[in-house]
Amino acid sequence: MSRVNEYINPNPVPFKKIFIWGGIISAIIVTILLLNLQYGLFVRVHMKDRFGKLQENDNKANDVLIAYSQKDSEVVLGVLLPTLESKYNYKCASRQLPENISLWYTNMMEAAQKSHRIVAVLSPACLNEKWECDAVYQALKQLHSLDPHLCCVTLKEIPSSENQIKNSQGETLSSIVRTIHVINWDRSNDDRFWLSLRLRLPPKRHNAETKLEIVNSMQNDNSTRLNNNSNSQESLDIFV
Repeated sequence: MSRVNEYINPNPVPFKKIFIWGGIISAIIVTILLLNLQYGLFVRVHMKDRFGKLQENDNKANDVLIAYSQKDSEVVLGVLLPTLESKYNYKCASRQLPENISLWYTNMMEAAQKSHRIVAVLSPACLNEKWECDAVYQALKQLHSLDPHLCCVTLKEIPSSENQIKNSQGETLSSIVRTIHVINWDRSNDDRFWLSLRLRLPPKRHNAETKLEIVNSMQNDNSTRLNNNSNSQESLDIFV
């Protein structure tokens, strides 16, 4: 009876373990990506507000300057500005843009120097319904000259065209949009809009007035206690 010697591989490849660990790692990566899509923006805003440094003592009176057209005053003065002030504690100022785009820079320059960030609201109504690549480019160019950290809120998606005309420096609407924080205000997704906007603004201010009220209340309580103790001591002296 012959014996068959079987070859035993001293270093077998653990295919089963590789497949198991590969599946686990893939599941972790997919989970992280999904969590980032769902909560990543919120976490980034929270971290910025929690650990970001407030810009103080720089001779700037406002956190945010909102530039807008008179035709968009309802949404700006009725929603945008009061929300930033009352809900997120930003010191805000507002200024109307002239109808002539070429005057925007000179008209806004002084107010822009007093603010940490400029938020410009653009809409078709702001540009006299000329929501075209050339008109939007001219508007963004004027505003970007005021602040390299400009944040532009659009009430309609930026127009796109395959044949955009370049200026003498080779700039197009697409190229300048890539250097500006442009946020489209989709009212059907308000939460994401506010998070995207706050991410581009200075850190959120904590309500200093509330803190001052707490401090004053503690001081008043201490004063009351001291007065009560003093009165009690006087009463005791008289009784004695």
